[in-house]
Amino acid sequence: MNIPDKVKIGGYNYKVEHRDGPFPNGTSVVDGLHDATNNTITLSDEGEKPYQDTVFLHELIHGIIYVYCADKQDEDFVEQFSKGLYQVITDNPEIFERMSKGPVRPNN
Repeated sequence: MNIPDKVKIGGYNYKVEHRDGPFPNGTSVVDGLHDATNNTITLSDEGEKPYQDTVFLHELIHGIIYVYCADKQDEDFVEQFSKGLYQVITDNPEIFERMSKGPVRPNN
C-alpha cells in the first residue's frame, strides 16, 4: 500500500504527516491521529510496513466516520474494521487497481 502525502475525505483535503516513534495524544501515546480541526492525519514511522498501513487505514476510517457520521466514533469498531479492510486490500489487490481502459464494470 502506498501511503500518500495527502488524501481527500468527503471533499476535505487532508495532509498526511509522519513523526518518529509514537507521540502523545492527551493521556495516552499513539501511533496515529486523525485531526479534523487541522485536516491532518499524523502517523508514527514506528513498526513494520504492514503495521503502518493498518494505522493509516485506522486514521482514514476515523476521517470517513467524522465526515459522514460525525458523533459515531467507536474506537473498538475502527480498530477491528481497519484490520479487516487491510486484509481485504492485501489479499485482493486486483480489485483496487486502476483500469487504464475505462471504468470497471461488474461481471453479469
